[in-house]
Amino acid sequence: MALEALEARKGLAELQHAHGVELQEVRVQLELDNLRKAAEWETEWKDSMGVLEGQLEETSAKYAQLREENDVLYNEVQDLKGAMRVFVRVRSLLETDSADTTCVDASGERKEVVVHCPKAGPKHFKFDKVFSEELSQVRR
Repeated sequence: MALEALEARKGLAELQHAHGVELQEVRVQLELDNLRKAAEWETEWKDSMGVLEGQLEETSAKYAQLREENDVLYNEVQDLKGAMRVFVRVRSLLETDSADTTCVDASGERKEVVVHCPKAGPKHFKFDKVFSEELSQVRR
C-alpha cells in the first residue's frame, strides 16, 4: 500500500510537472502573441500619424495662403475707405536692459501686443501690423 501511494504521488508529481511546463509554454505563447499584436498596432499607429501629419501640413499651408489673401483684401478695403492704419514695432532690448524686466510681448501673427503691468495685470492692444523686435527700423 505504501508503495502504491508512493507511485501515485510520483505519478501526480510528474503530471503536475508536465502541466507546469505546458502552462509555461502557453504563457510564453500568449506573451509572444501580445508582442506581435502590439507591434502591429504600433505600425498602424505610425501609419495613421503619418497620414494625419501630412493632412495637418496641407491644411496649415492652405490656411496660411487664405490668411495671406484675406490680409491683402482687407488692406485693399482699408485703403479704399481711407482708413488710418496703425503699425507698431517693439524695440529689442538694449545691452543695459535686463531680460527679467521685459514687460511687452508682441505677436505678429495675432497682430497683438500685451503689456504686463505689475499692478493692473496684462493689457492687450490690437494693431494693423506688429513687427517683431528682431526687425530693425532700417527700410529694406
